[in-house]
Amino acid sequence: MRRSVRVTVSPTRYDWENDHVSLALVIETGDPSSYRKATEADNYDKWITTMEQEMESLDRNQTWTSVDLLKDSKVTGCRRIFRKKNNEQYKTRLVAKGYAQKEGIEYNEIFSPIVKHISIWMLLAIVAQFDLQLEQVNVKIVFLHG
Repeated sequence: MRRSVRVTVSPTRYDWENDHVSLALVIETGDPSSYRKATEADNYDKWITTMEQEMESLDRNQTWTSVDLLKDSKVTGCRRIFRKKNNEQYKTRLVAKGYAQKEGIEYNEIFSPIVKHISIWMLLAIVAQFDLQLEQVNVKIVFLHG
């Protein structure tokens, strides 16, 4: 086998040998990392309530329908993400383990709606021009209404 004779040289602006510092930032949030840990926590009643609200919301918006599993079909798993906001607000999300899927086999396209800055600027300009009031609304399941 033939090996390359090329020599790799680090850029001088980084000076890896003298000033290289590696840091790992570990943040303890206190949020449960699994369903079991959420049910074993001191505030488990709040986590259970948020999980029930999430499931009711998904059911109310007809996010999915139950079907019989076909032979030789693969199921994409899911898990819960738990977060406690600064103002003592508990949030939970049911998310699919999308990393287990293969493009072209289990899905064909990805859709992620985002707001462009120009849209926000135009909205603010209209509000200012017509002397309107602008209100902010917190939408829990915005990803379903793309």
